Amino acid sequence: MFKISRRKSVNLSIAVALSFIAVVAVIAVLIPFAWENTPYFSKLVNDVVINESQQLGRCVFFVWLYICFAIVEACCVMVFVLLIRVRKGLVFSEISVDCLRYISWLCMLLSLFLFVGEIFHPLMFVMAMAVVFLGLCLRVTKNVIELATSIKQEHDFTI
Repeated sequence: MFKISRRKSVNLSIAVALSFIAVVAVIAVLIPFAWENTPYFSKLVNDVVINESQQLGRCVFFVWLYICFAIVEACCVMVFVLLIRVRKGLVFSEISVDCLRYISWLCMLLSLFLFVGEIFHPLMFVMAMAVVFLGLCLRVTKNVIELATSIKQEHDFTI
């Protein structure tokens, strides 16, 4: 199996995280311009039965979409901070545990908005379930790292 060094792996992960932050930001800026040229977005709003006005439906959709974008951007920034700490060798620390905690709670918050987004498209339910599972996995990882951090601190204290 192809294996790269830990440093190269972390640097690659940082590059991917920064690229993803940039891509999400660019998409967030371009969505209003693509709205008129992409019938799929207009169809999403037209299919919503709770809104009698297309303009109101568009406004609700954009508010929902930008809230989701903001949560994703916050997650990406926290992943970037965590990767910088990994590169410095500061994995087992309270700040790293806090980063994992924030990312997991942001995933849970995003899943809540994706459940609400089911009014726009039924597949949002599937996406929400996947994000809940990701958030749960991150909570377990956070608990493991938190325990390892406390064991490391006890070990450092006794030495």
